[in-house]
Amino acid sequence: MQPTLGITLDDPVTVEELRLVTELIVVAAEAPESLEPDVIDRVLGLDPPRTFPAQRDAG
Repeated sequence: MQPTLGITLDDPVTVEELRLVTELIVVAAEAPESLEPDVIDRVLGLDPPRTFPAQRDAG
């Protein structure tokens, strides 16, 4: 039986993006409710969590 797509990933950026998306899917599947932005930031390895100008001005 031949592989359906027969694709190999040689692009390290694409491989890393797929790894991050996979991790988010796993975390989301295990979460009892919707994911908070700080949880998503932590899964993506963002430290400190990112803030946008509108969020900085509101605080």
